[in-house]
Amino acid sequence: MHDLIDRGQFIKESQIENQAKQMTMDSRAKAKFHDFLLHWLDMNAEELPTKSTQKYPDFSPILALDLRRSLFRTIEKIVWEKKGHFEDFLRMESFEFNQAIAEYYGMQFPKEKNATDFVSFHSSQIKRQGLHTHPYLLASHSYAEESSPIHRGVFVSRKILGRTLRPPKEAISFSNSDFNPSWTMRQKVSTLTKPANCMSCHDLINSTGFSLEGFDAVGKAREEMNGKPINLMVKYMDEEGNENQFHGPSYLLDQALKSTKPSESFLEDLFKHLAKQPAQSYSNIEIAELSKMIFQRKINLSELYMKLCFLASTEGFSFQR
Repeated sequence: MHDLIDRGQFIKESQIENQAKQMTMDSRAKAKFHDFLLHWLDMNAEELPTKSTQKYPDFSPILALDLRRSLFRTIEKIVWEKKGHFEDFLRMESFEFNQAIAEYYGMQFPKEKNATDFVSFHSSQIKRQGLHTHPYLLASHSYAEESSPIHRGVFVSRKILGRTLRPPKEAISFSNSDFNPSWTMRQKVSTLTKPANCMSCHDLINSTGFSLEGFDAVGKAREEMNGKPINLMVKYMDEEGNENQFHGPSYLLDQALKSTKPSESFLEDLFKHLAKQPAQSYSNIEIAELSKMIFQRKINLSELYMKLCFLASTEGFSFQR
């Protein structure tokens, strides 16, 4: 790089941008993007999700670690190997599972593969409908014994749907012992968040969280709870105030893919992580235009990462024509 500068080959925008593209493929640059994903996926904490040994005796720390690896292997394949777009990231049409994960979630692992190998399973094979249905995310946004529609709803609302949630006026604490043990989680959470001062946000949180009740605390698919069929039907109010009827996680994915809100939110979060300042602080960041490019698949995730790094580091620069 110093040689390029000495030879005057680092003064035009195209020259610097080409160098930035090469640097994006460096393992250190990929590590920076990995750090962002840890934050964006609510995985900053070092602790792995733990579950009740009485209710989920086979959900071990080793399995939890395998699930964490599975999620990142799947994402890395989308972003770096397949040069995938944001839509591909949300859609997550295949999941990387090893033998332990496959057996725990009731899938047939190829006999010719080594038990530690990670193999791609198409989402339709394993009844998954997008990033938000990866078992690790479902398990990490759950309680030790049961699912948590609130935690899942907050994550999906903010990250998958790109919606803004205000901080709660008062914290709500959930305790299973406060409710009839025969109730479903939907009944418990609906009762807990019934007060008017809760429902201003929980209308959105509950509708998205209840859409994922077809998965238990470890992310296994289920159709009933406490002998009662699980009701996945919810009414979801979009950002324009239109009411939609959803019947499960695939509806959440469809909603995310038809709006520019998720890509705009992702863009702003990524830029803030890289520059340590909001995108609005920079004159050369056109949020609406970049969001539109992401939505229209005109820029993939690795290109977006490079472009934001480039724009953040060249704010105020004057290039030679």
